[in-house]
Amino acid sequence: QNVAALQGIILTQEAPFDGYVREVKIHWPPGAAGLVSVRVGYRTKQFLPFEGFLALDNVTPTYPFNEYVQHTENIFVEIQNADAANAHRITVMLNIREKV
Repeated sequence: QNVAALQGIILTQEAPFDGYVREVKIHWPPGAAGLVSVRVGYRTKQFLPFEGFLALDNVTPTYPFNEYVQHTENIFVEIQNADAANAHRITVMLNIREKV
């Protein structure tokens, strides 16, 4: 998602099925320089990070989880860009495994 300078966005999507968030992968491009913050959760529960935000630069870490979500719950990704000069494109991917 492209986030304009000094802007923030909250993206929400209903979980596709009952299951477990198994991993979250976030890509911060070069130049983000710790100025672009991300947090992920569902309903009102934030789980990445446990509190606050993550802000990195030029990395694509993968975080393992075992967070149960129901198909009626909204998953959210909040991205805040504190860079006054540049927009940044941040990619957030969630791997959700269906409950069997």
